[in-house]
Parts: sequence; C-alpha cells; structure tokens
Amino acid sequence: MNTEDPSVLAPERVTQLAIPSVSSPRALAAILPHVARANDAIPLEILANGSLLVGVVDPTNEALLNALRVASHREVTPVAFALSEILGRLAASYPAREAAAVGGADSPEALFLAAIREGVRTHASDVTFEHRGDEGGQIVMLIDGGAHVWRDIDEETLLSLVRTGLNKAGVPGAHDERVGHRGRLTLGLEGRTVTLRLTSTPTFDGHMMLSMRLIMPYEALPHLEEIGMQKKMLDRYLRVLSRANGLIVNSGPPGQGKTTFTFASLQAIWRPHKIFRTVECPVEMRVPFLSQNSVEDGDEGDWTYAKAIAHLLAIPSHGAFFGEMRDPYTVSQAVRFALSGRPLFATTHGNTAPQVLFRLLHEGASRMNLAEVLLASISQRLVPQLCTRCRVASPGAGALAWMRAAVSCPSLHDTLDRAEIYVANPNGCDACLGGYRGRAPIFELLVGTDGVKRAILTATSAAEIAASDPDYEPLWVDAARMVLTGKTSPEAAADLVTLP
Repeated sequence: MNTEDPSVLAPERVTQLAIPSVSSPRALAAILPHVARANDAIPLEILANGSLLVGVVDPTNEALLNALRVASHREVTPVAFALSEILGRLAASYPAREAAAVGGADSPEALFLAAIREGVRTHASDVTFEHRGDEGGQIVMLIDGGAHVWRDIDEETLLSLVRTGLNKAGVPGAHDERVGHRGRLTLGLEGRTVTLRLTSTPTFDGHMMLSMRLIMPYEALPHLEEIGMQKKMLDRYLRVLSRANGLIVNSGPPGQGKTTFTFASLQAIWRPHKIFRTVECPVEMRVPFLSQNSVEDGDEGDWTYAKAIAHLLAIPSHGAFFGEMRDPYTVSQAVRFALSGRPLFATTHGNTAPQVLFRLLHEGASRMNLAEVLLASISQRLVPQLCTRCRVASPGAGALAWMRAAVSCPSLHDTLDRAEIYVANPNGCDACLGGYRGRAPIFELLVGTDGVKRAILTATSAAEIAASDPDYEPLWVDAARMVLTGKTSPEAAADLVTLP
C-alpha cells in the first residue's frame, strides 16, 4: 500500500481501526454488488479522510486494490478478512443476484443492458449511442466530465440500440426517426434501481443518436461537511442555514452535483418533527426524511411541475425543494413560498451566483420580493480529480497562469506559498482512467446580506451585486485552490471556469 499518499492510512493505523460489525449504506453504495463479489471484497465504511475501508483476503494485492479504487472512485484502505467471513457479509449486505437478461448474448437488448451496466460500473453520468458519419457509430460513456468510447458499432446496431431504448421506455411514435424523442426508463440492475432519462436526436443525414442520463436514486446521501466545500465558506453557509427562512438557490449546468448538495443542506436542518416536501423531474436520489414528488417532463400531462407545485403550496410543510426554477410560474411560486417564512431550496441552470439573481428578475420576480427572501445564491461545478498515484509535476505555462491569478486574491496567498501543481498522466495507471479518478466540487457563495439586498433593488449588473458582498469570491478562486494543491490540473479547471 502506498503510504506516501496523504489520503491513505499508514499500516500501523489500520490495525487500530474499529471494524464495524455491519457495513454502512454509504460504503455499500460505493461498490456495485457484482464488483464486490467478483473481487471477494466487502465494503465496510467511509473513513473520515474519504477513503473506503474494505475487507479483503490479501491486503497487499495491489492489482485488487487498484480495481476497487477504479470501481469506487475513492482511495482504498484494506483490512484482512477470512474468505468465509467476506462471503457471509456479501450475502447479508447485497440483494440476491438478478435474473439473466432477456435475449441472446448478441441481441440489441443484451447489448443495451450491457452498456447500461458498464455505465453504472464506471460511474458514468451519461451513456450515449453516437453516430460517427461513415465510420458507423460508438457507445460512449461520459465519465468525470470526459467522453470515453466503450465500443465501436456499425450503423445497423446503432439504429437497433436507439429503437431498443425508446421502445423499452414506451415512447409514443418512437418509430418516427425524423424527429427527436424524450422518455424515461427504470431498470433493476445488480440490486440497484437505475432511472434513465432518454433523449433521441435525428442527424442531418438521416441517422439517430440516443443520450441517456443515468440516475441512481438509492445512493447514500453524504453529510454536508463531507461534500467538499472549503471550511471558511462552509462555516458561512452553515450560519445561513441556521436561519433558514427564505430562498436558497443553487445554480450550474446539469450533472454538477446541485441536487446532492441541496439534499445534504436539507438533511442538516431536518428534525423528526418537520415535514419537507420536494418537486423533482425525476427523483434523482431517494431520501428517507423527504416527501418526494416526481413530475413529468414538459408542460403537458397529468402531473407537471406547475400542477405539483400548486398542490405542494396547498398542503402543510416546514420547507420545500423545487428541482428546477424553469419559468416565470415556478419562479413566482418559489418566491411566494419563501415569503411565507419557510425555507425554500431550488436549483436552476446558470453561470454565476450573482448572474442567477438577474435571471430570476428576468423571469418575473420583483426586486423587492427577491431582496426580502434571498438567503444565499450558490454556484458549483465538479472538477476532475487527479490520480495521486500517477500525476505529473507541472511547471508549464498553464500552471503559471493560475499562480499569477492567485497573486491577485489575498485568500490564496498562503496556498500559493506552498503550491504544488500537477497535470494528468495521459496514459493513466491501473488505479485511474486517463490520469483522473472521480470529481470534486468547487463553489461560490453569495449571501443575502443587507448590502446584497440593497443592491438587488437598484443594481443594473451582476458585478454590482457581487461587489455588495465583501466575502464573495468567484468560482475561479475555489478552482485555483484545487489547482494549487495538486488536486486537479490547470487544464481541467480551465475547462470549467475563466481566470480574471
């Protein structure tokens, strides 16, 4: 085991660990059942340093540990277990194996399910069936923000896979390949429920592509302190939560961890005597203490965002979450709910925390009401994390650009003095995929201070609102911390944020 890696416990510390008699739900969620069984490994606990405590027969088997690192997107701390105990714990911890898939090994349905299994195994956010011109097609996994080709396929197989997905989702008119389609499909794979959000698109030359967002509702919810927000910002945010009686909005592109962070925030303020309700499309994470409502895509249907929100406002609750403020109606109802003195959490697609406030004004929120209810606006991204086992020290131009930017930010000076900047090893190693393993969040936090509330009433630009909060730091500052401490590369950070 590599004890030079700061995320790994020294061997003498492993012997001091209290081994749990029952695996924690978060540990079990970190590794798929078939991966655990294939490697005779039982996940035990997520340790305070973020590594996965796992029982194995041979703790010195580096190939096995690398396989578990890739599967869990975490560093692994192994402890020795007898094989009989591992097998007993596996049987007690994971559901029985699923029945064999329908169809032959080479059928479109079998390949479709195999692609989804591979997406789940590799923690892909999306699986897509792509058309590649005269070259046929490809099955692509979007992993840690990057596209990785899993398999090349011919045009006939591509069309069969697209049709299989749409038909399994019961999409009306799926046979019409001149237009795009949207649908939703829920599958049971390896003891987990996986929801696929499908979107098909026709190409200009008459072919079809299919993109599927993978949503696994039963993943364990981390505590807010475990998300990765830097301590000074987290302390400030926790003070906001302590008086949660207004609007907290979280913005960013799809797939950047907004819902996970918001649910961790709700978890921090929930108490057994409180009822929190949600409106989501779809439910991305099943949370026991929430009353969750899943609505249909679009504005047509029996249970839409607008109808669900109208019902939510008519029944008692102590707080709520709107999965997306997407139009003037949802914005107005979010503000209305927050004006009642209850916490309302909402996500939206936007660029920066100050700019999102102008979007809400554009969608019809009055300046006076928005100023009154705003508690905080957050923007976040997920940056790829460098593999600490094969990263390469970088004194190049990309590193110098981040160091120059850090000079202009006083809060980064201490980090700059001890900066260690690395880039990804393009060849990767046995413990990662192309030099990266997992993603970590970066944040910016704009708090609804008196100064910010006054700025909302009169400001003509997002910059004026940002300047009204003296503790606000733009997203690039948190990204710079990740770069300067060697957790991500200058190139990966530059793909997500722009330096001043």
